[in-house]
Amino acid sequence: LGLCDFVFAQLKHQKGVSLPGLGSFAVGKCVDTANGGTVQPRAPVFVLSQKFDAVPQQRGRFFLTGPSSYARVSTTSIANRCGVHKAGVAHVLKEMIGQIAERVLDGEPVDVDFSFARLVANRENGTRVEMRFSPTFLERAMGLEVDHPVR
Repeated sequence: LGLCDFVFAQLKHQKGVSLPGLGSFAVGKCVDTANGGTVQPRAPVFVLSQKFDAVPQQRGRFFLTGPSSYARVSTTSIANRCGVHKAGVAHVLKEMIGQIAERVLDGEPVDVDFSFARLVANRENGTRVEMRFSPTFLERAMGLEVDHPVR
């Protein structure tokens, strides 16, 4: 939960966050490849680490038009928030991110809830590796207009 709170706070302040070995949350204007290549203020996006380039899937939908600023994951602030030692937080984050990355590379199903977004992947049913942001988060925290799926 401490990691989710940290990323959430950084994104609200228009800063990206890098999760080494997995990818980066980034903030800024994006090209929407599914909408004719239009540039729109869609923030945030999640960009997978280059080590996943070999994972068979379609290209991502959103691409930043320029560089973004990033904050490093603060193990100190997470440790303080959770009441544990900083070294323990660093170890757990490294193991957690490593396990997620390993499953993505092995083609195993992934569904990780970040509270404001879900990282999903499932080659068997064709679900590409992507971060699905909660429409409520995008509207309330990021101030974006979101098309809600028709049910």
